[in-house]
Amino acid sequence: MDLGIVNIATTSTGYQAGGRALNRYRKRQLALRAKLQKKRTKSAKRRLKERSRREQRHVKNTNHIISKTATSRAAASSSRIRFRAASDRSLAGCRRSGVNSCSGSSRVQAQRMRACRLWWW
Repeated sequence: MDLGIVNIATTSTGYQAGGRALNRYRKRQLALRAKLQKKRTKSAKRRLKERSRREQRHVKNTNHIISKTATSRAAASSSRIRFRAASDRSLAGCRRSGVNSCSGSSRVQAQRMRACRLWWW
């Protein structure tokens, strides 16, 4: 299973979970956040917090549905699932210099890469 941005998940059996709907949702939320931030009122800040939580819940639910679908299809065909992130090349420098020397998000990505290289039965 490849994890990416355009296609959130792609399996070797042909299942592709596209990220188009999620990207459209995020774009719409971005426009709504911009409109609220422009007002700079107390209630606008409160609504921004609500919107942030709602967007997080939506993304979390979408990812849950995708992973559940992929695992149920793998179980039905009695095959194993191996996760592989699509951004292997972006972490090449971190692997050469060691994970601890990477700064910021690269370190987090490297840790996720190591965690994703597991076999799930």
